[in-house]
Amino acid sequence: MDRHVKTHKDGSHHFSIEQDLSKITPINTMMDIGCNLGDTIVNAIGEFHPKKVYGFEASRGNFLASKVKLSIFPEVELFHTAVSDFDGTAKFFITEDHGCNSMLKPRDFINPVLKTIEEYEVPVTRVDTWAKKCRRNRGRLCKDRCAGC
Repeated sequence: MDRHVKTHKDGSHHFSIEQDLSKITPINTMMDIGCNLGDTIVNAIGEFHPKKVYGFEASRGNFLASKVKLSIFPEVELFHTAVSDFDGTAKFFITEDHGCNSMLKPRDFINPVLKTIEEYEVPVTRVDTWAKKCRRNRGRLCKDRCAGC
């Protein structure tokens, strides 16, 4: 187990992104795939001052919440899309826990008790397709927590 991963009594893991980021500073460009509510972006901006941050979030609710929270940071650009190994659309499952939304049904990947409260089609892009389309070709850090990829 990586020395930056702490295992809790319940078997869950906590990854210390700050310790790993300290090895690669300065960060000019950051990508947060599955940015949820934008907490990692806020922490990275405060700690590492990236010049540009791209956040990707497929959940409508999480995207709107992160858009509001991150609107004070001019270096942040958000995209309402899922990121995977294909371009197109996919069914997206919204659960009762905002951090467990995915292109996989919750019972198939995380918790058989977790309830899906909504499902809908979302746009899906590959990182390389997005980079070509947006003319982005360099990045220093990519944080990915895509459970459904």
